[in-house]
Amino acid sequence: AEKRDGVNAGVGGASAVTAEGDVFIQADAENDVWAVTTADAVATGTGGAAIGGGVNVIVTGSAVQATLGDGATIAADGIFELTAHNDTKLTLISADVGLGTGAAVAAGGTVAVLVDENSTVAEAGTESIVTARDVLIQAESDDALLNILASASGAGASTATAAGTIGVAITTSQTRAEALEGSALTAQNGHVQIHAQNDTQFIAGMLAATAGNATAAAGASVN
Repeated sequence: AEKRDGVNAGVGGASAVTAEGDVFIQADAENDVWAVTTADAVATGTGGAAIGGGVNVIVTGSAVQATLGDGATIAADGIFELTAHNDTKLTLISADVGLGTGAAVAAGGTVAVLVDENSTVAEAGTESIVTARDVLIQAESDDALLNILASASGAGASTATAAGTIGVAITTSQTRAEALEGSALTAQNGHVQIHAQNDTQFIAGMLAATAGNATAAAGASVN
């Protein structure tokens, strides 16, 4: 599965904006993505066998852009802000169960892959001119990833069971704030700030449980 979205705010090339107050160009995005993968295998009776499996690959990404076009002119008596903010929460849950009774064999497994490709850009174009009391060009992104893996297997007499999970979470965030070649930024009574920041939090939880009676039972989780 693939989920992509984009948020754009901008002033086009060669545009002219004049304001007695403030000028804000802001692009903001918030995303909350859940990916749940489960697999179950249950075998009963003599000589029975059950196999269950699941594969889930999710690619998600948000492109957030705040732009001042090439050759654009901003004249403001107040402050000028060109800001992009991208807030993403990703939750990956992978679980499987293998159960067997009698002389049965049960095997279950899940593979889950989550790829996060975010882009957050605040950019003043080439030859753009900004004159204001304060000038701020800022790009900020926050990525929070929660990866939960669980596997459980249980067996009765003369039974073999196996359960396993593999979870992969990949994030490739790009966060950029920039004034391109030839641009001119003037703060008449304050500061010029160009700021880019990315905060990433990654939390992984893994649980594997097995139970059996004179049997072979195996459970594993890999992150």
